[in-house]
Amino acid sequence: MNDYQQFLEAKIKLAPVFGFEIDETEINPAYFLDSVSYLKAAEEQVSMPTLFDLAELELAA
Repeated sequence: MNDYQQFLEAKIKLAPVFGFEIDETEINPAYFLDSVSYLKAAEEQVSMPTLFDLAELELAA
């Protein structure tokens, strides 16, 4: 996690150069990983064809 924290800190320093404002209290790796787990759970509930499924449909037609 240390590498990721260093990555975030570098981005925070660069943000003003590119016109972005970042509140350092909002950058939290644990919060990010928690959000990712919620997104993965939501993704598993969605039934959506993959590119391979679409290719099989085209071949069958």
